[in-house]
Amino acid sequence: MTTTVTTKTGYGTRVGGSFKGMLAGLLFFAAGTALLWWNEGRAVRTGDAIKEAAGALVELPDPSRLEPAFEGKLVHATARASAASTISDARFAVQAPAHALRLDCESEIYQWVETRASKSEKKLGGSVVTTTVYDYQRAWRPLPENSDAFKESGYENSQILPAGVWESDRVTAKDVTFGAYRLGENFVSAIGRAEPLPLEKTAEQIAALQSALFGVPPTPAAPAAESAAAPLPASSAADAPAAEATASAAPVVPQKVFLLGDGSLYLGENPSSPAIGNVRVRFSFVPETDASLIAVVRGDTFTPYLAANGTRFSRIATGTLSAADMIENARQGNRTLAWLLRALAWLLLFLAVRMVLSPLAVIGDVVPFIGSILSFGTGLVAFAVASVWGLIVAAIAWIRFRPLLALSLLALAAALAVALLLRKRRAAA
Repeated sequence: MTTTVTTKTGYGTRVGGSFKGMLAGLLFFAAGTALLWWNEGRAVRTGDAIKEAAGALVELPDPSRLEPAFEGKLVHATARASAASTISDARFAVQAPAHALRLDCESEIYQWVETRASKSEKKLGGSVVTTTVYDYQRAWRPLPENSDAFKESGYENSQILPAGVWESDRVTAKDVTFGAYRLGENFVSAIGRAEPLPLEKTAEQIAALQSALFGVPPTPAAPAAESAAAPLPASSAADAPAAEATASAAPVVPQKVFLLGDGSLYLGENPSSPAIGNVRVRFSFVPETDASLIAVVRGDTFTPYLAANGTRFSRIATGTLSAADMIENARQGNRTLAWLLRALAWLLLFLAVRMVLSPLAVIGDVVPFIGSILSFGTGLVAFAVASVWGLIVAAIAWIRFRPLLALSLLALAAALAVALLLRKRRAAA
């Protein structure tokens, strides 16, 4: 089930496209510069907020009772996070165990998936011949694929069920206690480790669910609770020979519900032979757990700490952690995020310079060997420019906050620029 498409892009079209790409490169350069500037300021502000919070932090010794003396103070506390009421997914009549913090529904739909692989070859004269292979396979995916955008027709993924019926969902408990205090949803969503929730339903319950979802009763010949003792196969391209015979058939609205051997639900006619449009649903839950918190006491709940520079800070973690460990984890998280964003900003700068210089390589492609050399050269130039400019922007951003480090970065950028100029002069001599 593959389709091969070969296209040829002429030299003039490629040159014109490369000049248009220069405009996009300028936008990339501006975006990378802005991201780098913002990130350096963010990293400093967050670091200062963590330092300030560490100095203001006090221990809440007994969260099992409300302590008016700690009102408005930034505290570290450890207690049991537990939901007062039971949460459920009404669509499938599934209830989480008592005191669970969260109930997750993970759904997948069996559908056609298009993948593509392209290979380009430069020709003498500057044109490029591109061969693209489109491959169509059936697979389980959490989100519906838009088959209208497929290159080849005949692989239909029409919406066979309203999204609200089968899509993944998350239910978070609203009334979670933390000793004598309460936790807001923003804190609850950040703690706990999910565990599988195998379903246990009687034949009557499956029949009621089938009627609620589709408005039809189960057929006497195939009781819902007895037809699927084995779990569904893993995500694969061809799950059953029966499905192969109807490769390009349009999706069919499922009319039955089955309880599988692994405790998940299957919406379709035959779990052993999935058809396009069938759905499988699994559940998991986060049980009550011990948690450690750093936040400001506000009545019987908690809010983030507002630092002098306007940055909000709070932390919550599963298990019993000391205040020192949580502060150190916050510092490490800030450093990690800073370097990730720096890498992203540098990549944007690098791509931007490559795009701005791309016409040189494309013009040189009139002889493919020359174009490849020019492309390699523009890559080196892009690497150097992105590195030097990145250091300069970072240094300027830090001048306000860390003058000594800023001067060091500027000196490093200047040394790198001088080294590149000297190398260029030696090469020209």
